[in-house]
Amino acid sequence: TPAGAVAVARKLLDLSHAEFLIGDVTSAGTQALIPIITSRKVLLVSPSASDPALSNSSPYFVRVWPSDVYEAEVIGKYAQEKAFHKIAVIYANTDYGLAMVDQFKKAVGQIAIDPAIATNRETMDYRATLQRVRNSKPDALFIVLYPEDASRLLQQATELGLSVPRSEEHTSE
Repeated sequence: TPAGAVAVARKLLDLSHAEFLIGDVTSAGTQALIPIITSRKVLLVSPSASDPALSNSSPYFVRVWPSDVYEAEVIGKYAQEKAFHKIAVIYANTDYGLAMVDQFKKAVGQIAIDPAIATNRETMDYRATLQRVRNSKPDALFIVLYPEDASRLLQQATELGLSVPRSEEHTSE
């Protein structure tokens, strides 16, 4: 949580006299740390905070993961290069998921997005969602989930024998 990130950062800076911080991994936690690291002039490296608002938020902040905007643009450009006609999207109903899908839709241009299915972090059973994807017969599937959620979804997709059909021109890849 953002409050947890702040508490740990203060402990590391005040008690352990840390000279730099690695983490928080979430964008929300990282946002909460920006004022602290900026006022104390301490470097913060995030391995995965992807919120575009973090770009240029502090001269003491760097990340090693691209922003949602950049990541979605690259994936969207790939989808255009592959000439997909329809892409199914399964995403986390969070700021992260919504931002990625919004940028992805802009990046793919005229490619149809069907279905676009929002899921909650508490989702344990993705079978109905995966059946909707199967029924829509997309050329590709774009998944925007947190690692533990994506793992559950992919495990269930494997159990269901789901394979995303691709148009004839893509079968050689």
